[in-house]
Amino acid sequence: MPFVWPPKKRDIEITIIIPSSNITILPDLRSKTEFAGMLARITATYKVNNIIIFRDKDSSIEDANFLKLILDYLLIPPYLRKRLVPIIPELKFAGVLPPLNIVTHNPEGLKPRKGDLREGLVVTSYGVKAKVFIGYSKYCFTQSNRELNVNERVLVRVINEEPLRCEVVDADSVSEYIGYRTHIALNERELLDILKNLQGLPILTSKDGDDYIRVPLRKALVKSIRESGGALIFFGNHSKDFNELVGRRFLDEIGIRFKINFIPGQGVLSVRTLEALIATLSLLNADIETYST
Repeated sequence: MPFVWPPKKRDIEITIIIPSSNITILPDLRSKTEFAGMLARITATYKVNNIIIFRDKDSSIEDANFLKLILDYLLIPPYLRKRLVPIIPELKFAGVLPPLNIVTHNPEGLKPRKGDLREGLVVTSYGVKAKVFIGYSKYCFTQSNRELNVNERVLVRVINEEPLRCEVVDADSVSEYIGYRTHIALNERELLDILKNLQGLPILTSKDGDDYIRVPLRKALVKSIRESGGALIFFGNHSKDFNELVGRRFLDEIGIRFKINFIPGQGVLSVRTLEALIATLSLLNADIETYST
């Protein structure tokens, strides 16, 4: 498939579950910030819809909250951050974070064009109409089917260039991929509650799983993902697979049907989570495109 911009979202949802202990072992705030930045970039690259941060038994609530903080921060367009984000110690190393470059951030730095999607901030409200800042020298006069509040963050589509006019749109209704949603689960019960509201086939990534090299397995997985409406992909941490971080009863409740090694024949003793994330999503991305036709 050729490169398409703006990117279209899939007709299925991809959800990843990441234990927060992945940053617990990191020595300082800078390295934790860098990990979160790479996590955001990888997931946005492969059009992941949901990131669930799971506070496992090897982690702390503080690390889980920090990971969510950075992931949410990166979703804010750079032109809105000074207006929306206070100066806090947790963002001390925000300068090392890579840009997310999703379509709503206007990564090309272009003048607003009819049809563009932008995130904006309401600066003046007139009820269902407002002046909205979308990172341009002129405010966008915006209409909505509900009352708009000052300092409210909104998703808008440009409907006219001169004068600049927009309309508020719902994130679920747009055809473009506009980034991930973040969720936090501080225990196994909270994780189950979140998963109940998401569609997808539960997939456990593990070095002890079936090697992802056989075409029949790959076709069967894609077929099951499509029938389930998506994929729920469970990752471990630096030293343990996800199934080693939770109890057997919990795994039974999730109902995992596939346990897969996405890096067969690995040449290192242990694969780091970000490395596993790239390998897994890269293969699934290609196979969903290949075996869905």
